[in-house]
Amino acid sequence: MKITRLLLTCSIAISLFLFFACENEPIDTPDFNQEATIEVDSELYNLIRRVAEVPENDLDTTKVSCVKFVYPLTIFTFDDNNAYQSIHMLNSDAEFSALLGQLTSAQAISISYPIESTLEDGTQLTINSNDALKEAIDNCIKDVLLGASETLINSCFWKVVYSEHTNNTYAGALFQGQNGATNFSFDDTHLIGSWSPLFIEDELHLNIHLNSEDATSNFWNHDWIVTYLSDTEMRLDANNTSVILRQFCTINQSCVNTGLDFSICHLDNIEVTEIVLGDHTSCLLDAIYIDAISNSPENITTTYYSTAADAQDQTNVLDELEPYVVADSQITFWLRVENATTYSIIPITFNFIFC
Repeated sequence: MKITRLLLTCSIAISLFLFFACENEPIDTPDFNQEATIEVDSELYNLIRRVAEVPENDLDTTKVSCVKFVYPLTIFTFDDNNAYQSIHMLNSDAEFSALLGQLTSAQAISISYPIESTLEDGTQLTINSNDALKEAIDNCIKDVLLGASETLINSCFWKVVYSEHTNNTYAGALFQGQNGATNFSFDDTHLIGSWSPLFIEDELHLNIHLNSEDATSNFWNHDWIVTYLSDTEMRLDANNTSVILRQFCTINQSCVNTGLDFSICHLDNIEVTEIVLGDHTSCLLDAIYIDAISNSPENITTTYYSTAADAQDQTNVLDELEPYVVADSQITFWLRVENATTYSIIPITFNFIFC
């Protein structure tokens, strides 16, 4: 996908008080269009800050990199009565970003139009108002976010994880997307299809279409609205249904399961099976997303119980490091996941199969 880059440059014929003054151009007391000033903390002001700010690292997606300022540039500041205060000669994004970060909510910066520029494809762009400038930066941001989203969504695996407040019918399912296509796996079901990120208005969508005609395709074949919960988690919403997907770049085969059901080998000649609950903790935490808990994994504690009542009352805690003897073909334990402020109780089922 081609990303349009907007380069804001200096023009001898036009004074662009917001962004720049030409080198060696004499500066006297200027005449300002005070109706076109941009107040600190306004939406446009914050967009301009995103253009000028210096990213902390190469993975910082808050930086708007497809709009570039050409230095040196000149900025005029105003007080809350739109009275001229000061002039600032800037030579880099770092200096511009620092200035924008120092101004108070009672101040404003100056702007004059038109702003003229040439896009990468040679198209001449003329910006004549604050609204047009905002639209240009908004479009740039959409291009950048869409490009980043295409890369992210089509990278590695996405696993449907358990959540208290979403649909868990397909918890444990895996998507692997590449170049607009996807492979879907759930239990013994394996389907191919397409999934494509796109912007509609200001919303990021993920359009999924699996090539089948059954309950699975009926569930997934929608235009989902995407909400990023973190760098590796996203929530999909469509038709009053929500699911949460978590990204994995390697899949631990011992953690592949249907939601929170685990299959454990039970040998033909052995009447009972021993299970060490602690061996499954990391897989379980990979398979769940709990609001207000999953965002601080370093503070999470886990304990296991035989009943939901014990988990609620925190009584009869099971030793997760000791072997637990199971004679039945299926057993359910209760996992209590908590941090300093909240907790969640989740049933975990182990199925013992002959293998």
